[in-house]
Amino acid sequence: MRHWDGAQHDRDKQVQWCLADGRHINTVLIDNLTTVQDRCLYESRVNPIVEGTIETHKSDVVGKDGPILQIQTDDDAFNDLAEKVWKEEFHDACDAAGKQSIGDYLKQGIESLWNVGSMFSQIVNDTDSETLLQTKLHPITARRLLTPYEKTGDPFHILGVERNKTGRPKRYWVSEETDDYRYGFPLSYKSIPVDARNAICEFRIHQEGQALGFPWLSSSLQVLEDLRGYDQAVLDAAKTAAIMAVFAYSTGDMGAEPPEVSPSDPISFKSGAINYMPGQYMPMMLNPTQPAANHGEYRSERQRELGRPVGMPLMQIRLDSSGHNYSSARFDAQIYHRANQSLQCWLERRVLDRMLGIVFAESMLMGLLPRRPIKSIAVQWNWDQPPHVDPVKEAMAERIRLENRTLSPQQACASHGADFEQLCKDWQRANDTLKKHGLPEMLGAIPSDLADLQAYLNPQQANANQSQGA
Repeated sequence: MRHWDGAQHDRDKQVQWCLADGRHINTVLIDNLTTVQDRCLYESRVNPIVEGTIETHKSDVVGKDGPILQIQTDDDAFNDLAEKVWKEEFHDACDAAGKQSIGDYLKQGIESLWNVGSMFSQIVNDTDSETLLQTKLHPITARRLLTPYEKTGDPFHILGVERNKTGRPKRYWVSEETDDYRYGFPLSYKSIPVDARNAICEFRIHQEGQALGFPWLSSSLQVLEDLRGYDQAVLDAAKTAAIMAVFAYSTGDMGAEPPEVSPSDPISFKSGAINYMPGQYMPMMLNPTQPAANHGEYRSERQRELGRPVGMPLMQIRLDSSGHNYSSARFDAQIYHRANQSLQCWLERRVLDRMLGIVFAESMLMGLLPRRPIKSIAVQWNWDQPPHVDPVKEAMAERIRLENRTLSPQQACASHGADFEQLCKDWQRANDTLKKHGLPEMLGAIPSDLADLQAYLNPQQANANQSQGA
């Protein structure tokens, strides 16, 4: 009969899979979520590798200050006005505290996904806002989601999330925050309901019916514990070898008693002098064997597991590409870039597009934008792209695709986080300035065709030849 070897019930497999009980993810979260969050937060605060990995991932996904909005409708005036409203009214100050831009907010959300498992915010009406629009985001840690005591055991209330029969969130129950930070996290046991329409709660869904997310760092906790224990053991062994670098041993003959040496009176050695040992004692130096030859390789392989949940290669975790050649570095970077693009698309759908609709709706009600159906507004988010491994080769490939018409100028600009319309305006202003000072205009890239190259180098002669031909 066909079978799986992993489904057998011998002693070794039963020990290996004793925790594989098939429980639903919500049951596992109820039992372990708080503990896992505490440990993930601790590691991100005290472990420089974890802290640096999270910071690198935030910067690679969000960029300098978040994506640039580009509206693509037939009305150029509306496009410019809508982009201006988004930039000035929400992008530069999107939180109710007035301290975060949309880029800062997204970076904080990604860090919450690493440490807490969910990014949670309340959409509020900020009457103290310095902008005309009062719609703002109020970031709240998902650790404050707490099911009311009287709702405990209700299947529609899980981990502070009230849902309907299909699993759609209806309300989030947020515990009140106190001002006493002396005894752990400042929470009270009283929860306040927040309507799901006025909240953003996003997490990575691993199983159907999942109510809340768990930290991305949770699967690496055992790796971090193993590395810390291994490093401590290696350090202790190295210190012991250094402390006991030289010790004495007896060489007395059989039957001859070596002279007694008091343990409280150790032998001291002086630098630059001839040192003597007691009779029948000889010095011996320990051979230092720590760290072992494969110490660095072991640590690298375990650190690689830290970035695997987000597709981050080892050279990004360690900020070291010395062990990579061009091909391997390029391949790793492409895989990592694809993972970041997937996360960027998820943030666009779940956070940015939703907030853009709310901001534009309020702007139209206030008269800042002309009224038009929001769903008819074509939107494109341009994210900062990481530098290429070989910029020259990438630029040549981009140029070939442009000449073959397989890439549009708009797409090329978007891949570099630039606005094509703004680029055209910059070119026009640059050429106007050059013309004003009696300098030739900048025509763009140097042509690859010989005839076009001659015309590029001598535009006056090309114009004369064209006039004679006419």
